[in-house]
Amino acid sequence: MKKSDQQQLMQSAPADLLKKIAEWEASLWQMRVDLTQGKVKNVREAAKIRKNIARAKTVLHRRTTNI
Repeated sequence: MKKSDQQQLMQSAPADLLKKIAEWEASLWQMRVDLTQGKVKNVREAAKIRKNIARAKTVLHRRTTNI
């Protein structure tokens, strides 16, 4: 994730963060299905998606706990 994307993530609304997390989790699930079927060539993409989910959840947690 680029630095500009991280800043955009920090500035987005909590509802948008929840929506993005749901989208990333759905794409991760689909990637896992495709991986078992042998359709995925870039296995590292799953790690990137998991990291994006973690980043978004961290930003959301910081907002809700006022850290």
